[in-house]
Parts: sequence; structure tokens; C-alpha cells
Amino acid sequence: MMKTKRIVLLSVFGLICCCLAMPGGVYAKSRVISAATLRNQNKPVDKGNITKKISVNFRNKDIRKIFKKLEPFCGNKYVLDQKIQGNVSLKVKRTSCENIVEILMAENKLKAANEGDYIRVFPVTEIEPEIKKQPEIKKKPVTHSTNEGEINPAHVKTQKKRGTSAFHNKFYIGFSGAYSLQFLDDQQTKDKFTGDVNVSFDNSFGFQFKGGYMFNSYLSSEAVVNFLFPYEASLDNGNDDLSVINFSINGKGSYPISPMFKPYGVAGVGYLNAYEDISYNGETFQTNDWGVSLRLGTGVDMAVTPDVSIGFETIYCTGLGNVDHISYLTLSLGLTYTF
Repeated sequence: MMKTKRIVLLSVFGLICCCLAMPGGVYAKSRVISAATLRNQNKPVDKGNITKKISVNFRNKDIRKIFKKLEPFCGNKYVLDQKIQGNVSLKVKRTSCENIVEILMAENKLKAANEGDYIRVFPVTEIEPEIKKQPEIKKKPVTHSTNEGEINPAHVKTQKKRGTSAFHNKFYIGFSGAYSLQFLDDQQTKDKFTGDVNVSFDNSFGFQFKGGYMFNSYLSSEAVVNFLFPYEASLDNGNDDLSVINFSINGKGSYPISPMFKPYGVAGVGYLNAYEDISYNGETFQTNDWGVSLRLGTGVDMAVTPDVSIGFETIYCTGLGNVDHISYLTLSLGLTYTF
């Protein structure tokens, strides 16, 4: 009987000790969790991407893709307004993701609104949307660390292309050198002589200026002035020089394969001048003809900086009416500046 009581007492005592030792037991000490701790528990444990400094070098990159790439580093989801389109360039070294977003928005005239689950980004020209009431987020001053201390981003030269956003239209000017393959009608010159004359023009060189306006990434219009040095022909007892100047208005259709590479086609109409200076048997005479011309060709632009591109172009031009004896093909290489 005494043995049985001893066993019962030991069992009860052991049960009480177990209850006291259990973390969630009746007599366990209660835990007080602060609001900050609770918020942190709802966040991912690994915050390495959010806190570390990063360097970026976006070159003529889609602005929407840039925000998407920054999301895991900033710890935010960005929802961009549909009006925000286009390519930008940005190069910043060793700074926080928040600073990079601040620079990106300042350079492209954008604003942000906290919608709770995401950050809405929209143009400054838009009326700020009515948003949910959220605690005000204090923004850190945007600075960059350098060997000489911290500097304001207004003094940081970022490689952003002017007019690459959807809010700006773009003008451009260009200059190129050209090699011209002649397809001239030699008979037109031979008819100016009473006897048989052997006429054979050589190829020539030239240059051209152009200026244009890009309506969008696919369609542009441009004015071109094309100067060709004289096509020269050696006659039996003299020589013949034929100079060409062509003024034209052209439509240009482009298809951007990548931000760095853009092939295009061009077609236009112009007004062409053909000036021929003939010296024969000690005598000289000149003709000066004007007429309508047609231009058709293809080319490709390759960006070297956000504002400057190298272009290669092949154009065939032919004259009509008084200048129907003029036809030539030009192969040109030049630079274009966009502003």
C-alpha cells in the first residue's frame, strides 16, 4: 500500500515538473512581442540584397526592365504607369538601391506613391493618385560615397540619354562621307559633239549633311543635302567634269533590333542639279540642268554613346526630266547626333 502511494506521488510530482518546464505550459512565462518585432517577422529573413551597396551600368536599357531588376535589391515591388516607356542609361557605383531609384526617378521626372503592397511610379505631369493612408516613409538624402566624401547626385554625371523617355521627341543632325558609283548616261554627253567622241566617266567621292525628326522608334523624316565631287571623263582632246548636288526630303522607317543596333529603310524625292564643264580642242562650254530626283536605300545605325551613333548607308538615286541622264549609287559612313 505504501509502495503504491509513493508511486502515485512521484508520478504527480513528475507531471507538475513537466508542465512547468514546457514553453507553452500553464505556468510558462508569457512573451511580449513588440510591433517592430512582429513586422520584422513578416519580412524575409535574408536581407542581404536590400542592405548591401550595389553598382549599376545600364546602357540604353528599357526603363521598365530597370525597375524590375531593382526590385529584389530594394525589397519593393514597382508598378509603372503605362505612359512610362523608352530607354535610359545610368551608371552609378557602390550605393544603395534606394539611392539608385531616387536618381532614376529624378532624371526621368517621375514620382512614387506608396500603395501598401507596391510602389506606384508615375510621371510628374500626372495628378498624384489618391492613395491608401500609409505611414509616412522618411527618405534618406540621396548621396554617393567617393574617396573624397559624399556628394550630391545633382553633381554626379550619369550617362542618361536626353529624350530617351516617352515624354520627349528627338531631333538629330548628321554628317557622312560617301563613295559614289556612277551609272551616268554617256550618250547624253556624246550628243553634244558633232563627231565621234569616246566618253567614260570615273566613279567619285562626296559627302552629305542631314537633319531629321524622330516621331517614334520606328518612323522619322529627314532632309538631306548630297554633294558629289565631279565625275571625270578623259576625252580625246580634252576633259569633262560632271558635278551633282541633290536636295531631298525623305521618310525613314526603322526597326530597332536592340538598343544598340537599328537597321532602317529610306525613300524620298528631291531636286537635283547636274553641272557639266567640258573642255575640248581649247574651247570650253558648260551646261547646268535641274530636275526631280528619286532616292531609295537602306542603312543601319549603331549607338556608341547615348547621343551619338555611327551609320552606314547605301542609297540609289536617279534623276527625271532634264536630269534623267544622272543615276548613281552612294556608299556612305558617318556620325549622327541626337538631341
